[in-house]
Order: sequence, then C-alpha cells, then structure tokens
Amino acid sequence: MKKLMIISFALTLVLSAVAMAQYAAQQPDDSKSGASISNPDAVQGPINNRVPELFRSNHSVTTPSFMDPDAVGKPLIFIADAGLENEEVDIFLQSDRKMVGQITGLSPEGLATDAARNLYIANTGYMNILIYAPPYQTVKLTLGDGDNIPRAVAVSRKGLVAVANVCTLSDCTGNTGSVSFFAKGSTTACTTVADATNFAHLENATFDGAGALYVEGEGSAPDTWNIGKIVGGCNAKKIELLRTPNLRRWIGGIQIDNAHRIAVINKITANGPFYIDTYNPPKNGSLGRPVSITTLRGSNASSIENFAFLRSGLDFYDADTQNGSGSRSDEFKYPTSGRPINTISGFGLAWGVAVTPTLLP
Repeated sequence: MKKLMIISFALTLVLSAVAMAQYAAQQPDDSKSGASISNPDAVQGPINNRVPELFRSNHSVTTPSFMDPDAVGKPLIFIADAGLENEEVDIFLQSDRKMVGQITGLSPEGLATDAARNLYIANTGYMNILIYAPPYQTVKLTLGDGDNIPRAVAVSRKGLVAVANVCTLSDCTGNTGSVSFFAKGSTTACTTVADATNFAHLENATFDGAGALYVEGEGSAPDTWNIGKIVGGCNAKKIELLRTPNLRRWIGGIQIDNAHRIAVINKITANGPFYIDTYNPPKNGSLGRPVSITTLRGSNASSIENFAFLRSGLDFYDADTQNGSGSRSDEFKYPTSGRPINTISGFGLAWGVAVTPTLLP
C-alpha cells in the first residue's frame, strides 16, 4: 500500500514550495526574511533563501535547544519531529526513555549517527545537512545540498556522508531524486548520482561495513518501490537496481543488521501490519527472497517512515508518523516477531530516528 497520506503531506509542502519558488527567487536575499529562528546556533552555514517560508519552519522558535549534561555519553535515542507545530530533534535516554535534550530551529527528517556519537540531520526544509557533536547544542559542520531537497542521510565507517534527495526544488514534480556524496569533513558534494527511471524520488539510505550504500526510492512508474546499491563513494557512477520477487508496497527505512544483511520495512495490505523483510547481500543484482520476515504486531494503523537498530542489533526503534493513537516511536525486538516492548509518544510527526551508540555493520 502506497504511503498516500504521508507522501501527500510531504509533497503538498514540496509542491507548494515549487509553486512559490519563482516568486521567492525574485525577492531580496535577506537571510532574516525566512523562518524565525531564535537560536542561531541551531542552523548555521548555507541556508537556501529560495525555499519559501511554507516549506521551511512556519512558526517562531520559542524554546531554546537544551541538553542535560549528565546524559552526555549515555545511550541515547534521537527522534526527528517534522510536525509543522514542533519541528525539532528530541533526545531521550535509552534506559528509561526520559527526555534529556532537544535541538530546535530545524526542519528535520532523516537522522544518522556515527561511532563518535556525532548526529547527522537531514534538515529538509533548509536544504542542508547539519552535523552536531555531543552535547548537540552547536552545529559542527553544515553540508550544502544545492538545489536538492534532502530526505535521509547516512554515514560510513570512514566518515563518508551520503544524502538521499527526494527531488530538486526547481523541479520536484519531475523525476529528480538523487544521492549526493560528501568526503569526510567536506561541506560540498564530491559527486551526485541519479536514476530517473528506477529511483525518481530517493527516500532512505544506509552504508554496509564495506562502504557500499543501499538506498530505497520510488520509480517513475506507478506503484514501484525499489532497492538499490551504490559503490565507489566519491567515484560512484550509478545506482544499481536490486531485484527481488518479493512483493513490496512500502518504503519505510533500510538498515544493515548485525549479520550484515539488508533489513527493510514493508507493508503488503492497507489494513495489515508492517514487516521487516531481511535479505542476504545481493548476488548478480538480485536480493532473492527474504531470509527472514519480522512481523511488527500492533502496527496496522501505523505509518512507519524509518527505523534504527540499537548497538546489540536485537532491538530497534521506529519513527511512526501516524499511529492510531498519535505519532510515536516504538521499540521492537528483532528478528523475532512481536508487539512493541516500549513506546515514546507525543510527537507531531516522528519522521527520523537514530541512536547512540550505533550498530556498526
């Protein structure tokens, strides 16, 4: 079942941005004329002023960022809340799910972390990637994404950053999804690859231990939800389409598990539960059929957009934008099927999730 409600929500914002872009481009380039950001440390570096206010944060930031100093260095959960009334990244302890921090002044969607506990934010509405080091109060580095609208971010063991772009601002109604790569420490992309047929809109990305990038995206044909592989990093040339006879009707996150297998969220029917389909590494462009299917019981009314494994690889947290009881993040066991074992609730639109320490495939 295609993610009609969530995709419609996201594309409504994007299409509104496209429609207003020409008007916005003709206005004076005043860095203070966009969203009202009361915490300048929250968004530093290049902010694309062509992105109209509707697509960026449309409300004043009245709550400053904060972090409990006693929580720094402890196992954490990060949730990107993309709700228009509360766009921020919320930070929780893994031990008791107590909220211990918040980064405000954002327009976030995808999240990632690395071995040094740095946090990477796909700052979608501002068309850039923000990197925060602990204690997550000041931007360490800002990666400019040009005309691209970033949806997800991933980082390799060696510090290579990949950004899955859902489309370009100048032509979001076209098949303009792409993946941009950034060398470690660089603020400009070293290369960008695209496939307008099989990956018209890129949604999610993750690196394996060897540095290959796996991506999810929608094809240009109706009802096509594809998985791809990119090798070479800054020397990448193409996105390889990975075939599977398994029915796929959802894009909701892709990760590498602790057995070096490819785990992806899937859903078959509108009223059915979500699953994690787990595949062995591809051979000759084929994933084959899943070697394991984990049923996420109680998720029938959900709209899962992403997930992140805990370091053990035996549990994960999801980002659920539209559960029957509201947007939330559930912890599930993996690969055993079952209901949530813990829940964090109260989000406007939980879209991205990451943890520290992270699972390093």
